[in-house]
Amino acid sequence: MIRAIAIEDDPLALTQLEDRLRAVPDIELVASFSKTADALKFLRENGDVDLIFCDIELPEVSGLEAARWLKKHCTHLVFVTGHSNYALDAFGAFVPYFIVKPITAADLQDLMEELLGADPEQHPIRLKFGKLLFYDGGTKTYTPALPHEVVKLIQEGNYLNVHIRGRDAPVVIRYTATEAASLMEPFGLFLQVNRGAIVNLDDVTQFEPDLVHVGSKSYSVGITYKEAYQQFVKRYQVGKGNGIP
Repeated sequence: MIRAIAIEDDPLALTQLEDRLRAVPDIELVASFSKTADALKFLRENGDVDLIFCDIELPEVSGLEAARWLKKHCTHLVFVTGHSNYALDAFGAFVPYFIVKPITAADLQDLMEELLGADPEQHPIRLKFGKLLFYDGGTKTYTPALPHEVVKLIQEGNYLNVHIRGRDAPVVIRYTATEAASLMEPFGLFLQVNRGAIVNLDDVTQFEPDLVHVGSKSYSVGITYKEAYQQFVKRYQVGKGNGIP
């Protein structure tokens, strides 16, 4: 468990930060403060922590001014601010981690992956800088692809074949279609049509009530997925001549 403290003088921003941190399973929020002096006193009396989240604009002593002392009491110092133009100042204080408020769950997820490293065996699909990264357990490497380049994801046993446009062979990852669907569907391009198949609707050549065609292959629409499929098809219009009214 990663022990952390938060330093933020704005009560609303502090509450939001506390809520976000407490929602991360790997982080234990030990204490919160509105002043750097109070935080330093706590650290001297109670020992160091792993992470300190510190606002830059603080009363009396700013986060930038206190960085030298705070870094002595933690493994990683993370600056938090509402102004992105402080980034250069943060790097000048030799603090590489910088998050602009309001902090989102995605911000914390990215930070935790950067600090701890992602476990590719448990998370074989990652989104980074707008690209999907697919971890191939056989080669121990990531294959990057833009979302629209992914044609379909087809499950075979305990593995998922990720078909990427321009590649002769699919990338094979240890994952299920249902697990992948939660990551792919928010893009608005993908739909799971049965327990083992997710298709990119831009690559569907023909829609039928119980069947979708992708190139020379066709995939049945499962009963569990039919309602969502019919609603999606009704809304989805791409103008590619693929039979959508």
